[in-house]
Amino acid sequence: MKTENYEYYKQKCLEELFELQDQFNTNYNLDYYSNWYYDHATGLFTFSKDDEEINFTYTLVSTYSRKDNTLQWGWAKHNLPSKVKHGLEELRQFGIDNNIEELNTALISTNEENAWALTAMAAKFSKGIMGYRPVSDHLLLFVVLNEYIEPDKVKRIKEKYIKCNEHKSARVAFVCQHLSKTEKTGFEEAFETWPDMELDEDDDLEAWCSECEEIRLKDGGWNDENMKYSNIKLVCEKCHFEMKDNNLEKG
Repeated sequence: MKTENYEYYKQKCLEELFELQDQFNTNYNLDYYSNWYYDHATGLFTFSKDDEEINFTYTLVSTYSRKDNTLQWGWAKHNLPSKVKHGLEELRQFGIDNNIEELNTALISTNEENAWALTAMAAKFSKGIMGYRPVSDHLLLFVVLNEYIEPDKVKRIKEKYIKCNEHKSARVAFVCQHLSKTEKTGFEEAFETWPDMELDEDDDLEAWCSECEEIRLKDGGWNDENMKYSNIKLVCEKCHFEMKDNNLEKG
């Protein structure tokens, strides 16, 4: 793509974003809400006032430092879950295919105006409905809000997460009392799992030790008695996978 064509395309994305934001503010009136916060684990961006709140899924497009005028793309932040990178890999690939350096370079020198234009492009690729720029830890966060989430679904999403003393907020997992991060007791699970995998709404991360598996098979499945022996406990997803790694690693 020629430079002049790319700049025109980027400007058109910015104009489309402004139109989206006008419609968004008509529908949701963010000026009414006094607080905002986001949770990478649940993938929810929340605006609240007293006991009222509205929630959206979101894409963390980039962070921008006013100190050195640099932008880091969200796709380059490896600690971010994939659910808050929606559309970014497609935008990056667009940059690779068209030899557009600023779209496929992790850290670039730029200005805030261009950061908004890049956010507009991300909104197009993620099918977003709003661009937002909160300030966090002296950085500007460029975010695209993608979809409004109804309160009943928000409740179901939050019920799937647990506060962990070690890992903060993460998806809940159910493990037997014998699994640990230090002792090797074997590791059985309801289905093959991997970190940050997408789960159906009715699925949970579940795991138990080899001894519990032997008893379960002998009894022809789970029952009140062997469930009592397993004494299922709640842990966070990250603890679950640390237990899995400990039990499956050789040595």
